[in-house]
Amino acid sequence: MDEKRQSFLLYLGLSCCLAFLFLLFFFGGKLLYVTDGTLLFTRFMAVCLFMGVSIVIIAGFTLVRFCSESLRARVLCTPVLVALSVLTLDLAIASAFDSLAYNVVTAVTGISYGLVLSFLISAWVKHIASLRSHDFIPVLLVCSGTGAALCALVLLLPFSTQLGVAFALVSSLCFAFLKPATVQDDETNETNEASEAEENSSSSVSLLSSRIKGGTVLYGIAAGITATYVYMFNTAQASTHVYTLVFLALLSLCATQLSAVKDEQTKGNVSAEPQQKSHAWRFALCYTYQVAICLFVAGLFLTPVLGAFAITGESIALAGYFGIVVVFSVLFLIVAHIAHVQAVLVLADGFRLLFAGVVLGILFGYAIAYIEVYYALDYLSIACAGVLILLSYNFFFTHQDFVELTAVAGAADNFEDACRALVEIYALSKREAEVLPLALKGRTAERIAGELFVSKSTIDTHLRRIYTKCNVHTRQELIDLAEATALEMSGRYML
Repeated sequence: MDEKRQSFLLYLGLSCCLAFLFLLFFFGGKLLYVTDGTLLFTRFMAVCLFMGVSIVIIAGFTLVRFCSESLRARVLCTPVLVALSVLTLDLAIASAFDSLAYNVVTAVTGISYGLVLSFLISAWVKHIASLRSHDFIPVLLVCSGTGAALCALVLLLPFSTQLGVAFALVSSLCFAFLKPATVQDDETNETNEASEAEENSSSSVSLLSSRIKGGTVLYGIAAGITATYVYMFNTAQASTHVYTLVFLALLSLCATQLSAVKDEQTKGNVSAEPQQKSHAWRFALCYTYQVAICLFVAGLFLTPVLGAFAITGESIALAGYFGIVVVFSVLFLIVAHIAHVQAVLVLADGFRLLFAGVVLGILFGYAIAYIEVYYALDYLSIACAGVLILLSYNFFFTHQDFVELTAVAGAADNFEDACRALVEIYALSKREAEVLPLALKGRTAERIAGELFVSKSTIDTHLRRIYTKCNVHTRQELIDLAEATALEMSGRYML
């Protein structure tokens, strides 16, 4: 019963966090609902507000990324998150009243929104970082669909922006009832703390290849251009945003069903059930990436056609963008999972790149919008966004790159499963279980001793006992045994 309660809190808290993220993307359009949307000045203010919130989000992730481990723990603790959420809620309520200071209060509210969002996302990433890829992939995909549905319901209500802040408060309160991260995650963090100075000097963004970084920025630019077009030329009504979220919820539902079908097709090897689920979810993730790209591009192409309808091309395109954001969030977790570094550092770097692209896209989109107003070059900005997406998908971060990266994550899961299997089969002690994966990775006895803070002679003793229990005589025989175990458990699944 306690496990079900913890699972419910995890899905509720993360879904509310993602709902808050989606709501924040539409925050700039709030000005268009309460004033004359035909005024160019009002639309310009909406674009500036959206850009300001994006800059604050970058600042929040920068703080999380470069602060010390002790300060990061204080910033991301439950009392701080709840206090910031309550303050943001108070500001949102204040901004609901028409007053002389309306624009000032709205701007301050936007700043608090961005800060709370960056801290909330970082806190949830720290919590789920101990999960394996076939565990955190379904969590993020399902929560994205649930969050989109919740945000769509709120957008249909009066004072949707004020009510939406309750998502941040609920998400923060869930931490008060959730158990802390697992012991395994804590031990990993302790190991990472020993080399944190080195990580901070050479940013963990180096773990992301230049192609991934370039693709992340280009997708952000395309999203910024699209959002600017919505604010400058579209009616930007709440119903348009609701359709965006409905498409995103359907995308998440399709991914869940696709993984279930793939899991059913690969059944037959009971010993490989965890690997079956891993394969099914990685399969669904790769195709979700493809469908999200198709939605983004198709929405941009349909913008001139669907301009007079409630379901606009921009709503379809933004649904594809949100799908890409969710997929890239999983990607950042996979990179951290493979490299055995703190996931919050990699995700903070990835989101800084993504929102930096959004800011650049807003600036570029407004410049194009200015040209379109005076020279009647309709849909120029949409065309530029489409070119950037196709450029990114075909030359920066292709579908094949995604397949290869998720396959490596699956191999990492297989390695962990094989280590656990060897520990159970051959009854290794707790300390021997800690030495085993390091030995299988080729670490020398001196290196293992340094990482576990024990003497080399102690490690030599543990290694001899491991060889004896596993009935092997050399390190290579032990590696061969682990590889054979992993291969047997995986069932030779390929994407």
